[in-house]
Amino acid sequence: MKKIISLLIICIMFSCKSDPVLFELTTAVNPIGSGTISPDKGTVWLGDQIEFSAEANTGYSFVKWSGDSNDSISKISLIIDSDKNIIAEFTEMTKIPDNIFEKYLIEIGIDDKIDGFVNSDRIKKITSLNLSGKGVNDLTGIEDFISLKVLIANDNLISKIDLTFNTELEILLLNNNSIKYLELTNNINLQIISINENSIENLDLSSITNLVDFSSLNNELLCIKISTGQIVSSKNWLKDSNVIFDTSC
Repeated sequence: MKKIISLLIICIMFSCKSDPVLFELTTAVNPIGSGTISPDKGTVWLGDQIEFSAEANTGYSFVKWSGDSNDSISKISLIIDSDKNIIAEFTEMTKIPDNIFEKYLIEIGIDDKIDGFVNSDRIKKITSLNLSGKGVNDLTGIEDFISLKVLIANDNLISKIDLTFNTELEILLLNNNSIKYLELTNNINLQIISINENSIENLDLSSITNLVDFSSLNNELLCIKISTGQIVSSKNWLKDSNVIFDTSC
């Protein structure tokens, strides 16, 4: 009996002990370049508890985990019982440096806090914005409102605006601001433009073939460029008496 017991002890201490089990840990971020995961890969032991952390790069925000986790907080802990593949999901954010502009986006339910950013996916389908009289200085971020058809921003403090990517615009009202430069050559769907009381020095309307109603009073303009097809309709457009419409400004 003693001999059997001794053999059992030896077996437990040496030959009968199970070998440790190793598993592979792999990670990914989606989309590529949107953030980082720590740890990002490695070999781990069965039963190990691993702490994962996701950190968004500038211009992105963490959304959730996928793969072998579905948590929605950026720091999680997993007990290893098999190979693990962990994916951190991020979403692109649009920079909104003007607090008043961002406050308006919160009021209409697009944003949820003032932090200088708004979820880009939330603004891509917005078709109309009315910012009149809000006191906005900077409309940076408006370029990501790619479905915008109506932009009304009268009576603000805007000095510059980039509408290059707002190619769906049909109505643009920017009266009583401080705009000096306005590029509209990409906005060929515009039908109504009113830009009274600004400081605009140059303006090219020649590509906007659907333009019906135009008003530019009290700017710094001397000549507004139009196409030959706009010569007739421009006779009904409003401008200062010293300003001309011409095809060769």
